Amino acid sequence: MNAAELVQLDALLDARLTALARRGEDGLVAFAVDERDAALDELMTLITLARGDERGMAVFDAGGAERREPGGAGRLARLQREFRAFVTRALRGVSRLAVVESGEEAARVRTRVGWTGDLETVVGPDVSAELLRAHASAVARALATTLLRVRLLTMMTSAAGKIAALLVTPGAAVMALPIAYRCVRDVYTQWRERGLGAELGETPWQ
Repeated sequence: MNAAELVQLDALLDARLTALARRGEDGLVAFAVDERDAALDELMTLITLARGDERGMAVFDAGGAERREPGGAGRLARLQREFRAFVTRALRGVSRLAVVESGEEAARVRTRVGWTGDLETVVGPDVSAELLRAHASAVARALATTLLRVRLLTMMTSAAGKIAALLVTPGAAVMALPIAYRCVRDVYTQWRERGLGAELGETPWQ
């Protein structure tokens, strides 16, 4: 992900957080009149659940019919689990950027890349040129994924501060982090669906 792509992603996140703040100021009732607002409605629902404000659970569809969002506690717990899993993947093996192995036995190549730029590659005696090329591509993908996860984690931390202001409850910062994870994930998905960063092959959430 280059600098221009990061600017695009940051701009989308800022726009989403601004819309979220405006929705919070206007009240906690979400109006799902457009498919494009579904993700924002979900974020507001999660915020109201975190606040324990059942009044904010009302959601109206395009026809004006009111519906209630069920399973609030379960949704928050599931989101927290997803967030913890993402952080675990993002910070796994903090002593290295990537470790990639390709092939097996004598036709095996292994590369370890450290955070300080050190690189160690062990090549077996029967490794082919084709496997080396495939391995190099795999290393590049692994590095890109790790760096993207760290970048997204930084974005989540920043977003959590703004979301915490909407919660206004004890432990708001802790509750805001999983919601910020959902916010950044939605923005990243939107960014990719627009064809931005389409050349990236990373799946940072898995």
